[in-house]
Amino acid sequence: MSARDSLDPSALVRKGLVTWVAAVAYMAILAGISLRHPVSVLGDAPHAVARLAYNGAHIPAYALLALLWCVALRRRRSPYVGYLPVYVGALSITVGFGAAMEAAQVYVPGRTGSILDGFLNGVGAVVGTALAAALVLKRDHLRTPGEQRLAGELREMLRKQVSAQTSGTRLKQVPSEGVAEHP
Repeated sequence: MSARDSLDPSALVRKGLVTWVAAVAYMAILAGISLRHPVSVLGDAPHAVARLAYNGAHIPAYALLALLWCVALRRRRSPYVGYLPVYVGALSITVGFGAAMEAAQVYVPGRTGSILDGFLNGVGAVVGTALAAALVLKRDHLRTPGEQRLAGELREMLRKQVSAQTSGTRLKQVPSEGVAEHP
């Protein structure tokens, strides 16, 4: 990135730095919340309601983190590689971070690491990754320039094949060397 691009906010967005900063900043916020002494937010609410609200907050929190990492990693993806590495990377980062937070809570006074909370963090990571996958599959405009060019070339090849078949001309076929003909 040139010095001129570093001053241009739209260049930062194009380069994907904003998405990386957002993902890391959100991780810092989650770490700050996870590693501080617990504060009763619900006051006089019954213990079961408070526990349900506390446990239920893990899923959307980690779903958002996984979604942010999917967006950040998508920016650095090669146009010739599918989205699977993006999803696996985002899921791995989010689940690893959630497990690390639960392990670190053992050392914070008043906090305990919980397998249930770790599981809920993982569920949130899967939900966020699935949401990102659904958005990419639904929206064609989320393709990278390389994917758009490749899709255009494929459409043009198919158009030529269809027009050649309707006009009665045969396209050049690759000789099948060493392949027996069917009777």
